[in-house]
Amino acid sequence: MIKMKKLRELITKPSKFFKKKLSLKESLLWFSIGSAFFSIMVVLVNGYAKSAGFFKSFITVYALVWVSYIIVSGITSLSAISLHAKSLKKIFMVFAYSMIPFMLFGWIPYVSILVLVWSLSTTFIGISEVERMSYEKSSLAVAVGIFISTLVFISMLVY
Repeated sequence: MIKMKKLRELITKPSKFFKKKLSLKESLLWFSIGSAFFSIMVVLVNGYAKSAGFFKSFITVYALVWVSYIIVSGITSLSAISLHAKSLKKIFMVFAYSMIPFMLFGWIPYVSILVLVWSLSTTFIGISEVERMSYEKSSLAVAVGIFISTLVFISMLVY
């Protein structure tokens, strides 16, 4: 289960956090719990439950979070592999852990922008640590992944 000490270390000292032996299974458990919390808060804060019902709104937001995770972390993983990273599994794990701060605080208006920047910073720090890449290469991988993912999402909206 999620331990508060480990969560605090992820948020305050990501470099130290990602130097430890981590598992994809645990990261996906954290991501599941975080995305459930995020989905509940988004539904409650934005009033989606009034129009479509709580359960339907929750499932929709929860599914969108997972689809976004798969697309963005997949594209980021491919861009990291092109920069000589070795493990898709490790990058998916880093991305799952890195999005936890956003899921805890990203539902708060205005704070969400700062927390998103922190989560993306945590992502490139994590990729750098687990893949032994420079910060420049890992931040380039994250930037390319986010850019291409944004293009994919925009094209889905347009067509």
